[in-house]
Amino acid sequence: MGDAPDKPRAPRERGLLERLRAAGAEMDRFDDATLAATAAVHRALLAQPKTRYLGVVDPTDWGRLPVAVETVLGAWPGRIEQLCLVVPWTPAVMPSASDYLRAAKRALGRAGHKTVLLVTSHELAELEVDLLGRETGCLVTALVAPDLRLVGPARARERIPDALGNLSSRDNSGVDVEAAIVAHNAELRQADRFHDVLEAATPRTWAAPLILGINALVFTLMVAGGVSWWMPSTDSIFAWGGTYGPSVVRGEWWRLLTANYVHFGVLHAGFNMWCFWQVGRFTERLLGSWAFLLAYTLSGVAGSIASIGHNAQGVGAGASGAVFGVFGCILGFMLVRRRTVPVSVFKPLVLSVLGFLGYNLAYGLTQPHIDNSAHVGGLVAGFLCGIALSRRLPASKGGTPAVRYLYALGVALLVASGAAFVAGRVPKDAPRREVSAVAAYEAFAAVAAPLFEEFDHITAEISALRAKDPAAHLAELVERARSNATALARIPVTNREVAALRMLWRGAFGEQVLALDALAKAAQATDAAKAQALARRWQVHLRRMTDKLEACRAAQAAFLERHGLKPAPTY
Repeated sequence: MGDAPDKPRAPRERGLLERLRAAGAEMDRFDDATLAATAAVHRALLAQPKTRYLGVVDPTDWGRLPVAVETVLGAWPGRIEQLCLVVPWTPAVMPSASDYLRAAKRALGRAGHKTVLLVTSHELAELEVDLLGRETGCLVTALVAPDLRLVGPARARERIPDALGNLSSRDNSGVDVEAAIVAHNAELRQADRFHDVLEAATPRTWAAPLILGINALVFTLMVAGGVSWWMPSTDSIFAWGGTYGPSVVRGEWWRLLTANYVHFGVLHAGFNMWCFWQVGRFTERLLGSWAFLLAYTLSGVAGSIASIGHNAQGVGAGASGAVFGVFGCILGFMLVRRRTVPVSVFKPLVLSVLGFLGYNLAYGLTQPHIDNSAHVGGLVAGFLCGIALSRRLPASKGGTPAVRYLYALGVALLVASGAAFVAGRVPKDAPRREVSAVAAYEAFAAVAAPLFEEFDHITAEISALRAKDPAAHLAELVERARSNATALARIPVTNREVAALRMLWRGAFGEQVLALDALAKAAQATDAAKAQALARRWQVHLRRMTDKLEACRAAQAAFLERHGLKPAPTY
């Protein structure tokens, strides 16, 4: 019916006993009443259909050892878990109940469990149990043998699984604890072996952290560029790569990809990345890193296409389509590789994925701001990618067959066909979207701020050079000014008013370069007349730089006043 008593215990089972004994517990000194009460607890819990142990349980010493249990109430996403530690104790095992409870938590590695059922034949008052809970930081309830009374504060008793209420009146004698434990351990070891196979197939997961890092970097750059971290405008989202149907069909196809790394605020980004991280690394191990990256990208693009097909005139962004695609990959893999996955992994995984998808799709139908079309598009593409890119586990020594990438090419062609179909539905006369002047100015000013500071530093150094020989610094200043002017010219601007402002600033930056260049040539000239001519040219460019600088400041002030913005520091 289980492991023979003389069979050596598995390392984790033996380690539990050793750690408890190392803490000073006399594990062989349990009285019969405590052991009988512990057995009744186990039978009552196992009689519930959704109660399971957490971790390997010793099938020969289960009545004397602390165990962690989980009782699941309801189906996901209404899933409620009752977690608790069942800890048998008598003073003969360890005189201090609080010391033994701490040792049990450390031995199980379940220090996060706050709910404890202390099974004992030692008479304890409610005040003593409450004090024990305060000393250990737990919600402790004592089950006192032989009459199986629950003793403890009300807030602790409420956390105990319902199966343990009125235990003395329940007949669970038909439950075979050892058989259940053996079956549980077998399932747990199957799951462990499966995860070992996954780690061997993909020892290092780099794609999921890379995707997470890119999303975090883009969001950080957006905020640093002046975009609101809480509720960014649609103009700023569009400027950073969000989808807009007319712009996409007119040649900006890259938005189908970039929109998956742009988010409407920190909550949008945080929730998407939290969901992605829950399954990202696991799915990467299922498919392999490159295959996972391909599936994620195709799912995200498919989600963007579906979003445009549903609302071509709206600005769309977010990784949710790609995240739904990751969940779809799991379902596709499980469909064709079901025999590869142990039942103990397959069933809860599929139920969790279906629960997540069902809940979020249903919730999306009730919220007008959630784009369910992107979710469905990503989910379908991910499901097909999961089928196409699935592989045998354990991975063969010859490597992964390249034919699965040919299947993925078929999925990519389907996505491309969807893009062509959607492009035909976008109105040809739809206006091209232009970023508002305010959003464009804020983005430009945030990027250009260090360039303006460098411009001022160089101008101050030019003034200082008048009183001394400039030869030692001119070459460096010319290079700095030229690099600064080039960087300003390369800042992308998507609004005509802001582009006009940038043009004025480029004029001032250019005059600074010409002034320095004339001064450098004057310093190197050997002919006195040529040196004087170059010095006059330097003065001319310097005056022009000053005049253009004043024009820039006036134009900037007019722009701010025209758009109702607060005066900003002028440069």
